[in-house]
Amino acid sequence: MESIHPILQSYLPVVEAMGAALGRQCEIVLHQLTREISTVIAIANGEVTGRKVGSPATDLLVEIAETLESGELGDEMMLNYRSETPEGRILKSSTVLIRDGDQVVGALCINQDITDDLAYLAKLTALTVTEEKKKETHLSDAESFMESMIDRAIAKSEKPLPYWEKEDRLRVVAELEKRNVFSIRGAVSVLAARIKVSKFSIYNYIEEVRTNKEE
Repeated sequence: MESIHPILQSYLPVVEAMGAALGRQCEIVLHQLTREISTVIAIANGEVTGRKVGSPATDLLVEIAETLESGELGDEMMLNYRSETPEGRILKSSTVLIRDGDQVVGALCINQDITDDLAYLAKLTALTVTEEKKKETHLSDAESFMESMIDRAIAKSEKPLPYWEKEDRLRVVAELEKRNVFSIRGAVSVLAARIKVSKFSIYNYIEEVRTNKEE
């Protein structure tokens, strides 16, 4: 094997440090990439892909090497793309080219095994999926329940409040009466304030609803 390029020599401790910092699920690979040779010259956590120093470059890096003479090289950095090991484990990969002036001499690659993470995500998604969206509010006291019921009853109207007629107000009162909301202290005052009428009017509506119910 030819000698390591001086610029790539300075990356050797970077490979070791990144491998230790990011953990065993993250492989750090340093490739020497020239017309004569494309090979791994340093690797940390190589068990992710099963490679070692002297292993050949990937097909992606071979393609890059083949473009060196044409001068049609593309991106300097390829970040967070998906790749796979021969065993089918899924990797989140990034490749950064290393230059000596205009010449590409190497590549620093990061391959994070996310197979188990994706399996956990799929399990979590299955555990949290819901079939139909329903509005449900979990309340801790009667006052909150009362205000929630009033808000729901008002929201059912398709008319803006300034255009409400008596029938609209009676509908709201009837719904709240059915749910015994007016048995909660302060309900009349809250509803009166929400629909912009007097408490006296609310009492009249309640009486009318109750009378109609008895008939």
